[in-house]
Amino acid sequence: MSLYLMEIKRTTAMVRWTEHDRTLALTTVWDALHEYRENLIPPDRPDTSYDEQWDEICLAMAMIKECLE
Repeated sequence: MSLYLMEIKRTTAMVRWTEHDRTLALTTVWDALHEYRENLIPPDRPDTSYDEQWDEICLAMAMIKECLE
């Protein structure tokens, strides 16, 4: 299947998503990301690269959310 046809198929499926479906999907991803933040990025480290990494994750999620709306 060509990438063009895959994109049409993906877009068509997304059009059928309800607002509830999108909210549930985003909540699922956010829950996983917060679990990652709590367990794998130590909050008490003096190294700020973890905060920068979390900021990049949050920015990416905001962009995804905006695209879904």
